Amino acid sequence: MPQFLVFAAAAAAAYAGWKFLRREMTRVEATLDAVRRDGTSAERAVLPTLERDPGTGVYRPRDPA
Repeated sequence: MPQFLVFAAAAAAAYAGWKFLRREMTRVEATLDAVRRDGTSAERAVLPTLERDPGTGVYRPRDPA
């Protein structure tokens, strides 16, 4: 009988953990969707394009000219 109680407690803890995890995943997904809809990816277009310097192998911003 004690083994059954331990198994039941473990199952209840796993179920509660799964519900918490699903709730958190839904919250994070909603936050990410809101950020994507707001167009914050447009800020990425402001970043310069990098190109590799063949002499040193270091990536540097591309010259606009």
